[in-house]
Amino acid sequence: IRHEGAHQLMFTYGIHSPNRIENEWLVEGLASYCEASSIGDYDPVRAVLLKKALADGTAIPLRNLVNFRNVRGLTAIGSAERAEMAYHESWALVHWLMQYEQQSRFFEYIRYVRNMDNYRQVRKTPAYDLLCHMMQLDPAEFENLWKQHIQNLP
Repeated sequence: IRHEGAHQLMFTYGIHSPNRIENEWLVEGLASYCEASSIGDYDPVRAVLLKKALADGTAIPLRNLVNFRNVRGLTAIGSAERAEMAYHESWALVHWLMQYEQQSRFFEYIRYVRNMDNYRQVRKTPAYDLLCHMMQLDPAEFENLWKQHIQNLP
């Protein structure tokens, strides 16, 4: 219920754009972030599954996840297991971006993406490249920091 309620609130209050330009990782990652009884708490089950997926090479490459766009959402990314991993990774990405050190740039990214004045630029720029640019990190550094965040979860 928290997940679906978060979707409603984010669209109602304009966190997501009216034109639905955001890629699936952002929409589902923010909703997943709100699932915990205390919004933003880490999810120990997701943390274990993500650590395992990174260790055994079954994680979705971050660039692929962030660039994924489909009107059917993350469930269209592949098998049920792959879709589940996409939700876990989206949660972990938002969880990391919501940390104090990244939060202001992340909020700026959200404002930029949802601003209709930026629509053409957002549509023509690969989402991962735009996210890395807005976070002021090169893509390899961005992915490494995200992986470190996952490894450092309790």
